[in-house]
Amino acid sequence: MTGKSIYFFTFYLLLIITLNSCQTTLSQGNDSPLKKIKKDKVKVLLEKTFKKTGGLENWTSKKSIKFKKYFALFDSLGNEEMAVNQVHDYNYSAGEKIKIQWIKENENHLLQSEDGKITKTINNQSDLSSNPTSLKNSVLSSTFVVNIPFNLIDEGIEFAHEGIDTLDDGIIVEVLRANFNPEVYNNHSTKDTWWFYFDKKEYHLVGYMVKHADHLSYVRNLSFTEVDGFTFPLTRKSWRVNIDREILFLRAEYEYSNYEFIKK
Repeated sequence: MTGKSIYFFTFYLLLIITLNSCQTTLSQGNDSPLKKIKKDKVKVLLEKTFKKTGGLENWTSKKSIKFKKYFALFDSLGNEEMAVNQVHDYNYSAGEKIKIQWIKENENHLLQSEDGKITKTINNQSDLSSNPTSLKNSVLSSTFVVNIPFNLIDEGIEFAHEGIDTLDDGIIVEVLRANFNPEVYNNHSTKDTWWFYFDKKEYHLVGYMVKHADHLSYVRNLSFTEVDGFTFPLTRKSWRVNIDREILFLRAEYEYSNYEFIKK
């Protein structure tokens, strides 16, 4: 074989390898849950944060998540309205079973959701005063926050990539706006608009702002921990803000601990 023949043979071989590689990547892309995200900038941003946070495939293989959660609520004058220590236990091994337990005024509270049926008991007695819609929203809100960012591929979310922003402490972030519509999608709790802030360097979720029906909340994840390769928040704060994200007052403080993540 002449030198020229060898050159063309090598070029042809490399071309075939490259085409096969592209076809494999394309096939994997078509199988990805991200395929339903039509906007390229949104898709790329989610891919980056999934990878940095622990991996979408690893997350979907979860059997259970358990953790402790402390939170305190404050009024506009800085007075503490309530403080609660909870234990959250989410089991996905057979359907979906959620338990949230806490003690309030020496009474044991248990909020449960099993295959969509939600109940609340106090000292093992049914809490007949509980509002079903409120209970549903409590469960959806708790599980939604824990599942961020992996649940941003859930059905029915309307996305917009809003570019780059700088938060109050100088952190540069990419901004992803998401609109939710519970009138159409049962997995949405309330008709809110969210702005998710992803660190431009690490692509962790450092915070978000939510436009509710009657106010805006600005939440910052202040510290993190790693458990089995996943990044979880340790501390976060929530402020009431105006549309320009100017802080009005501290609304809540959160502390998380004792994370347990078990795969199937």
